[in-house]
Amino acid sequence: MSDYRRIVTYYFDVEEGVPVSSVSELTPTPTWRTYYPGTQVLFRAHLLNHDGSYFLPPADATWLFGFDNQSGSTVPDLVVSLNDQFNNAEDWTGDNGVAQTAGRICWRADLTSALLKTYMATQTASVALKACLWMNSPGIGYDLKCQWNIFVEPVYVDPTIAKTQPGIQHVTLDLMNASCIPLRGDGYRFRARNKELSLYFPDGKWATLVPKIVDGKRTLDFIDDPED
Repeated sequence: MSDYRRIVTYYFDVEEGVPVSSVSELTPTPTWRTYYPGTQVLFRAHLLNHDGSYFLPPADATWLFGFDNQSGSTVPDLVVSLNDQFNNAEDWTGDNGVAQTAGRICWRADLTSALLKTYMATQTASVALKACLWMNSPGIGYDLKCQWNIFVEPVYVDPTIAKTQPGIQHVTLDLMNASCIPLRGDGYRFRARNKELSLYFPDGKWATLVPKIVDGKRTLDFIDDPED
């Protein structure tokens, strides 16, 4: 449904081929709107003549919208909306609704294309692109009704791959025991306490290990005072 898309309204002076402020204010607008890859957009456009009257497309005209980062390219454009994405009645029910022959058209644009996502993955800031709206009239051919500037900005969270990350885990006595004193039966029973190393014996006692020199040779011994 249209309510779940970002809705953007434009007013185009189709004789000059530029966006303007409104039906009553035909001064070209320099405003660059920003779009984001991975989103869905619904465009609603008022097509105006230079005198402020509505431009009236023929009923059998078809439409094409797209935007790209380069001109004259032989590779596919970053975003394209074909005629089947234009003028769905449910996409403009207010403001007199969509009416092609009355100069009000609308179209959906899918900004989830792999080409756009790949291109924007190499960008670290907003990039300036060109958007184009074409009308194709039978017997006449394509006519560029407007070409205008847009920004596309990188998205820093991709919902298709987003995953939660573990938070901070505060150390507890149980965690220390589990990490520093291996479980009985695993063959590695030791602990460090009071700057000494103790070993755990089968009788359930901890004996402190101390280094000694006996007959000039280094050796290890235990303090004969085991602890529970």
